[in-house]
Amino acid sequence: MANRKKSNKRWLRRLLPPVLVLLLAAGCIPTELNERSLVSMVGIDANKDHTVRLTLGIIATHNKETPDAITVYSVDGETLFDASRKFIQIIGNQPLWPYIKVIVLGPSVSKKDIIPVLDYFNRNNEIQPNPYVILSKIPAEEIVRIQSLLPALNTVIVEQQLINQSRLSLAPRVQLFQLNEMMYAPGSTGYMALIRKMSQDKGSFSQVSGMAVIKNGKWIGELGERETRGVLWVRHEVEGGILNVSLKKATASLVIKKCSKVEMKPVLRDGELSMSLNIKVKLSVGEIMGYLRMDQAGLEKIRQGAEKEIASEVKEALAAVQPAYKADIFGFGSAVERKYPKYWQEHKEQWESIFSKLPVDISVKASLHDFGLTESVSAR
Repeated sequence: MANRKKSNKRWLRRLLPPVLVLLLAAGCIPTELNERSLVSMVGIDANKDHTVRLTLGIIATHNKETPDAITVYSVDGETLFDASRKFIQIIGNQPLWPYIKVIVLGPSVSKKDIIPVLDYFNRNNEIQPNPYVILSKIPAEEIVRIQSLLPALNTVIVEQQLINQSRLSLAPRVQLFQLNEMMYAPGSTGYMALIRKMSQDKGSFSQVSGMAVIKNGKWIGELGERETRGVLWVRHEVEGGILNVSLKKATASLVIKKCSKVEMKPVLRDGELSMSLNIKVKLSVGEIMGYLRMDQAGLEKIRQGAEKEIASEVKEALAAVQPAYKADIFGFGSAVERKYPKYWQEHKEQWESIFSKLPVDISVKASLHDFGLTESVSAR
C-alpha cells in the first residue's frame, strides 16, 4: 500500500508541470501579462530642469511577430518613482519589471551621479539583479527608440550585441548586481560597456564597443577596444576573441581559447609597493597571412609575439587609466588589502595617488594549440 502511494506521488510530480503549461496556454489561469505592461528595456536621462526622463520599451505580448511588437514611452518626473507612477496614468496599467533585459544610462545621468538611479532599482522588489547595465554616449531615450535594420526587437539586439562583444573581449558585460557591488564599495569606482548610435541610409542601429570608466559614481572617461581588453586581461575576464600578431614576414591571427590563469601579487619592499601580474593564456592559430614556416621555430615566433602583444594591451590600459583617471578599475586595491591589511589601513586614504604611480610588472605565458597540419604558408 505504501509503495502504491509513493508511485502515485511520482506520477503526480511528472504530470503536474505539463498540465499547468496546457492550462496556461489555454488561458484557464489568469496571467499578469494581460493586465500589466511587460518592460524589456529601460532608458534613464536627466533633464535640464532637474527632473528625470524614464523611457520604457514595452513588448506587446499579444503579437510578438509584428514590426510594432515593441512600443516606447517616455515620461518625466521629479524622481524615477514619480515617473513610473505617471506611466501608469498614461498607459492605464502597471509596468511588469521582472523581464527587463537591458538598462541604458544616458550621459546626462552618468556624468552627474548614477548611485541615485541604482537606489531606485534596488528598492523595487520586482526588478531582478541580472539585467545588463550599459552607458550611452547619446540620450538613453534615443537608444531605446532605435528602429533597428534587423528583424528583431531592439532590446534583443542590444543584449545580443553586448554578449557577443563580451565574448570577443571588446566590451565588459556588467549586470545590475555587479554594478551595485562596484558603486557601493569605497571610491565608487567601476566600469560598464559603452553603446552608441550609428546611422545608414536605410535607418539607424546601435553599436556596443569599449568601456566607460566610473569614479565616485560618475562617468569620467572611456577606453577603446584594445585598452578595454587590457583591463579584462588583468581582471581575468577575457572570454575569447582574436589576437593579431605582426611578425617579420607574416601576420598571425590567433584565437583566444582560454585565459587560464591570472595572478595578481602585490609586492612590498622597503615600504615601496609594486604589483606583479602573471597571465597564462591558451591560443590557437586561426590564419597566417604572409610567409611563415610552421616548424618549431615558427611556432615559437608566434608564441613570443602573442606574449608581447598581450603585455602591450595591458600596458596601454594602465597608461590610459592610471595617470589620467586615477581610477582603480583593475582591483589592485583589493589585492593589497588582502595581502597587506596593515599597509592598506595606513594608506587607503592615499590610494588614489599611490595607484596612479604604482609600478606594474607584467609577465605573459602563452601556449599554442590546434595550429593545423600545414608545415609552411606563403602569400600568393
